[in-house]
Amino acid sequence: MPSGYEPRIALLRGIAVFETTTTGGGKGEDDNEDDDGEDNDAMENARDAIGRGGLERRWRYFPEAGLPSDVALRIGSMFALRDAWTAEEATPYLERFVVVASSSDREGGGDYGNGSGRSTTTTTVADLLGRHARATTAPEGGKIDVSVVKYVAKR
Repeated sequence: MPSGYEPRIALLRGIAVFETTTTGGGKGEDDNEDDDGEDNDAMENARDAIGRGGLERRWRYFPEAGLPSDVALRIGSMFALRDAWTAEEATPYLERFVVVASSSDREGGGDYGNGSGRSTTTTTVADLLGRHARATTAPEGGKIDVSVVKYVAKR
């Protein structure tokens, strides 16, 4: 790459996942970028650790378009790639299954007790992951006082 070139990481959303692995090999913990394309703290921590040696970072090609259209199979494919995902990391791969529907979108409509005559049903990425994985809390980027919820496959 030419000197001074900074790639826009947001362009890899849904195409590749970021991995940080120990130089000894094996599956590592992955981190993603913020939606605005700027690196987040976890990625900065990975850069710091790489500078000290012992870690290798890379992008792995993992296109959303190549995953199964069934949500359970898709999540299974995601966990075959790596052991843990945050909701933010999984969003590009599961956002097509997110549902927000008001009562007027459903047949029958009606007042569901909220006084507006409408009701909203929402299925989030975290809901989808929660159905097919178990949530755990882990320190983020080696910071003891900052934790992140990661989802791991149900075994």
